[in-house]
Amino acid sequence: MIVRIIKALSYWLLDLFCVPIKKTSWYRRKFILPNDCEYPTRAWHFKNESRNFDLVVLGSTGAKWAFDFSVCRLKCMNWAQQPQYLQNDFRVLKNYHSILRHGGHVIVTLMPYSFLYFDDTLDETVRYTKILDGTLLNHKYLATAYRLARFPIFYGIGSLKAIVKEILTKVKSVFQKSLVNATPYVDMRHESLCLLRWWARQFNHVTPDIPIVGHLAELRSRQAHILRDIIDFCKVREYKVAIVILPIAHTLKALLPSQFTKDMIYPFIEEIGESVSLYDYLCDETFSNDTLFSSPLVMNEIGRKLFTTRLIADLGLSHCSL
Repeated sequence: MIVRIIKALSYWLLDLFCVPIKKTSWYRRKFILPNDCEYPTRAWHFKNESRNFDLVVLGSTGAKWAFDFSVCRLKCMNWAQQPQYLQNDFRVLKNYHSILRHGGHVIVTLMPYSFLYFDDTLDETVRYTKILDGTLLNHKYLATAYRLARFPIFYGIGSLKAIVKEILTKVKSVFQKSLVNATPYVDMRHESLCLLRWWARQFNHVTPDIPIVGHLAELRSRQAHILRDIIDFCKVREYKVAIVILPIAHTLKALLPSQFTKDMIYPFIEEIGESVSLYDYLCDETFSNDTLFSSPLVMNEIGRKLFTTRLIADLGLSHCSL
């Protein structure tokens, strides 16, 4: 009995010490929260009676900002995150797929090099503890991830630095004069070159025209296996799967080899070995204008509406308002 009381008291004290940490931006950035996307969680179901959704989107940064479903009267959800890897696309789909109607559409989005991203570390497990069932997370890190989520003080010095930084930021904002919000200028060529250099460092792949071999080829095969599992999962439940290669800014596209899609992305899709609908907008002239983008991979409001309208039409879905 005494042991239980001591244990309960220690948990209460830890929760108390963690309150200021949980209010920091540092803590919030470590998680995907239910309100970061429209996930049909239990809390969501209490407030919404909608069921039988027509379409859901899976993907990473580009996909998160590529869609604006206000242009149509379909029931859609975008579950893309910034970033989100294929294995977590699959976990999110398994967790929430029941919101889809029979024959609903699952959109799996791809962008340059997205088929080479893979991260199943402790940090990735922690990110999804707020939105996914524990049975879907990496069991190797599960206990530690839940402990860090509840008691972020166990992050050590990083959590204490986060509190200090949060206080300094708030103090600074009090003394700063309010500035008029303006749309920042984006040097699209500079951003595109930075992105290419980052890809080169990330994948040790110096130029996009060099074939994928060795470790990267193994990673691509691993990702192809995950995508094949997503397709099989959907087919068993009679959902319609479509792979969508998203458009990118013209400036970035001009820096890539002319055969980039054919040499880099299509071999990945062929490796899946499954018959699946493919929609390739990477080289579509409709989206070749940089004015449709706020950064090389991210569409602005005009671009999102234009792209969503086009994709809905190409999928053969009706009830589009534009």
